[in-house]
Amino acid sequence: MKQHILLLIGFAGIFIFLASCGKIEEIEIRGADNFKYKGFKDNHIELEADINIYNPSGFKIRIKEIDMRLVVNNEYLGRLYNSGDIVIRPHSEGYITVPFRLRITNIFAGVSAVKKYYNQKNLKVEVDGTVTGRAGIIRKKIGLNKTAYIDSLKP
Repeated sequence: MKQHILLLIGFAGIFIFLASCGKIEEIEIRGADNFKYKGFKDNHIELEADINIYNPSGFKIRIKEIDMRLVVNNEYLGRLYNSGDIVIRPHSEGYITVPFRLRITNIFAGVSAVKKYYNQKNLKVEVDGTVTGRAGIIRKKIGLNKTAYIDSLKP
């Protein structure tokens, strides 16, 4: 019994020490470039974008979930999700290529919208939703509302 108590106190001490080692600062999304249409798969539209991210924190941050509304030229297209985990290195700044999946509300309207915007220049892209990330044992969900202007969806 005494060993269990000592072990519990030891783990609590290690946890308190690690928790006090530093503060996790929020990442900053500075923009997005190179939006690309990658195709249609499993009733989703596959997209990719280079996201300019600044991580001032000394912690590696893993983005686990992205859930956002996507609006292009004031036309709602559907929900945007990440296709996998995204890792942001500590004390880093630069572009990360992020694959997305777009679940469109109406399959025919969504495909026709992508065809319409594929060759169009100066597209207004708006995203609004949440991003969930982890740094070690700490998990955080933040709101995100961004607007970007892109040249086209052509790869």
